[in-house]
Amino acid sequence: MSINKISLTLAIGCLTLAGCSPSGPPMGFVSGSLTMSGQPIENGSIEFVPLSGGRPSLALSNSDGEYEAYYLPGVAGVIPGKYKIRFEIGKSSPSDAGIDRPKRGRRPTGKLVLEPSEIEVLADTNEIHFQLVEQNS
Repeated sequence: MSINKISLTLAIGCLTLAGCSPSGPPMGFVSGSLTMSGQPIENGSIEFVPLSGGRPSLALSNSDGEYEAYYLPGVAGVIPGKYKIRFEIGKSSPSDAGIDRPKRGRRPTGKLVLEPSEIEVLADTNEIHFQLVEQNS
């Protein structure tokens, strides 16, 4: 076998092995709950925005207020690091006038904010519970 054939065989083998390695950045898996006054929030959209810049991860809460974050469609996780959290409540139908707040006593008079508003994701399993709270002006 000539040196060129051996070199070509080795090059193809290396490229094949490189193509079989896992692609994409390492992920921390993030799940938890989203509540207000102890009640689950359905259709809450959570955006994990990296403080260092880059692609955010997204999550949407279900009817029990539970969520799991995704980096891409079908790719669960959040790249480890520090994040600012953005939040929005989805409308249940196009004609819905706005937020359906849980019915518990008085109606909030202040601005509603999500806590915590900044988090750190570790390269492991992260369980983070968010609460929508009233912030008086």
